[in-house]
Amino acid sequence: MRDRESHRTRRRHRLIDAPRAERIADAPLAPLRRALLSLLFAAGVLSTPVPAAAATPCDVDAVRAAAVAAFPTFTVADVRAQGGVVTLLLTSRAEIGTFALALHATGGQLYTSQMAVRLSDADRGLANAQVGALFDDTALRGLLLACGAEAAFARPEDRDRAMRAAIEAALAMQDRGADRTPRASAAEAAVVVGALLCGIVIAAWPWRAGGADLRALVPPALDAALLVAIAAAGVAVALRIASQMAAEIDEVVTLAARGEDFSFLVSWAPGGEPFNPPGAATLFAAWLRLFDGFLAARLLSIALIPLTAVAAYRAGVGLAGRVAGLCFAALVVSAPAYLRLAAIARAYALIALVLCLLLAAVRGPRTRPSRGVAVALAAIAALWTSYLLWPLAAAAPWLAGLARRDRLRVGGALAVVAAALVPRILAGVGEARAKSGTFELAGALDTLAHALASAAQATPLVMATPPAGQWWSALCVGLALLGMGGWLWWQRRPRALLQQAIVVGLAFLPLAALLSGGHGIRDRHALGLQIVLAWVLAGALALMLTAAARSLRAWGATALAALAALSWSGTTTVLQLTADWPPELARHARDADVVVIVPTWAEGTVHAMLTGRAAEGSDTFRMPPICPLGTEKYCRHAANLRSVAVDQPSAELVDAVAGYPRSLWLFDTAHLAMTEALQGCDRFIATPNWTAFDCRGAALRRE
Repeated sequence: MRDRESHRTRRRHRLIDAPRAERIADAPLAPLRRALLSLLFAAGVLSTPVPAAAATPCDVDAVRAAAVAAFPTFTVADVRAQGGVVTLLLTSRAEIGTFALALHATGGQLYTSQMAVRLSDADRGLANAQVGALFDDTALRGLLLACGAEAAFARPEDRDRAMRAAIEAALAMQDRGADRTPRASAAEAAVVVGALLCGIVIAAWPWRAGGADLRALVPPALDAALLVAIAAAGVAVALRIASQMAAEIDEVVTLAARGEDFSFLVSWAPGGEPFNPPGAATLFAAWLRLFDGFLAARLLSIALIPLTAVAAYRAGVGLAGRVAGLCFAALVVSAPAYLRLAAIARAYALIALVLCLLLAAVRGPRTRPSRGVAVALAAIAALWTSYLLWPLAAAAPWLAGLARRDRLRVGGALAVVAAALVPRILAGVGEARAKSGTFELAGALDTLAHALASAAQATPLVMATPPAGQWWSALCVGLALLGMGGWLWWQRRPRALLQQAIVVGLAFLPLAALLSGGHGIRDRHALGLQIVLAWVLAGALALMLTAAARSLRAWGATALAALAALSWSGTTTVLQLTADWPPELARHARDADVVVIVPTWAEGTVHAMLTGRAAEGSDTFRMPPICPLGTEKYCRHAANLRSVAVDQPSAELVDAVAGYPRSLWLFDTAHLAMTEALQGCDRFIATPNWTAFDCRGAALRRE
């Protein structure tokens, strides 16, 4: 390339300066002028201002016409050319969806990068096929060469970065729904957000004069030190889990929120979150716009752990004093089931925080005039966080014992916020009916037992199937504490016992509704019930540890020691079983020319871990001769990672991949297939969950 540029420069100088040299030769002072010109040319003075031959301009209109012909099933909404990159913005004609395509041509190479938003599988397949056909379109390639003449990317990373920036710029000002219904989506978002703001205003103003004494909310020095220690331990464990656990498919959905418009996230079309209110998705979308990456998404959940510890402390103090506050904070933050969920990029850490805030508001001091504001705001946050918290949120004004006028005000605010979200719930009912199969918790008894054992520091059920001795031990400790606490509350404050029973029933009510569908529920859906039961157990522990009878205090200390041992054992198990993502994979992937992923569902996990992005929002790259074979479902190029995802690798795929100098084959261990063809490759990962081969071209062979 450097020789070619030098040749072009010498030729330019000859064409421009030959007539001038002839005139100088005819002049009387030709020798002196020739010497001066030589010095100037050596310094590069004359070569800079001399205009080069006019390059072919970038014809955007011609590119648009070619794009219309190349994408017959899409509408070409916009065409941009900047920095050597041409960006096409296309919308689906048959369905709702948008995707942007960045193109750059140089020499004999054509580079493409695509980001799709809300594109159906059918349209995604059409888009990939039509993008693939661009590699054979010589007319369009010529137009792109003219548009890319101004760019000179020093490294492939610079080109990829420029193409990604062009895509995001093209999508930035678009409503990523359909170009046919942008107003409807914006109107839906306006209704939902307007109802939220209206509810907050109704709840917060005007209230009676007076406010909270912030000094009363600050725990004593000893309690504060213990809370810091509890929160620090929880954060340390969660960070360890987050750094070693493979991505979950649900987390890929969370990462995709970065590419969604806020108006879509809060609208009635639930998109990838059909069973959740818009609160968590909106929070993650804002966070990922500031801190991009897979680990960054998990760090948001982990950052909520200290806040949860403080909220749990306040809830426990309201129930049975400082000892209950410390016990509740420890039971929540140190629970292995909670730590595993708080370490992933999902809404569970936020659900735990909001539920603890709601319990703290309900059990707050009744002498504080502004207590109704706290109850209202916590209940509104619950409505926006999880549908599983709705019964508790609706009953909060009555559980808190607010005055009649305040109950009506808070109830009205909650009704306004909830009414705006009802259409979103109805939109997700269809997807809920399409669910099949049975989840971990099949019935009511299973759900209650799992929640109680988890509150008593048991290992998560998905990691202890069938339940092991540690799980049964935790369940027995939980039952013993429930029985002892019930007896003590009945002796001292029967009304408080009744309120705890009502709170447990309200937490279980939405789970019972889900169980009525006959498909069971996931163990993580019982997190709210687990936290409520931990609140009840904390109250029982506090009554025992502060009892006048020495025997009760001894039993309380024994129960506390048993819970600590169970927490240690369960956390150790979680740390061992979540170490399922091989750290050396990233290093091998950086050096590979192509990564083959088996099966296709694992593609989202691999991309999330290696690129920090959802596969649906990543770059797409057609890689001849692999993608045209027809056996591949996904072919992508994201952050210099070329990948192909298949359910069953074919012999043709093996032959095609063998044409690359180095390939990486990553299998979910349960889907090992065609390993005979990889016998000449280096197996550098062999874990219960993942198996990986590093192949060098000719090392691949067919069966």
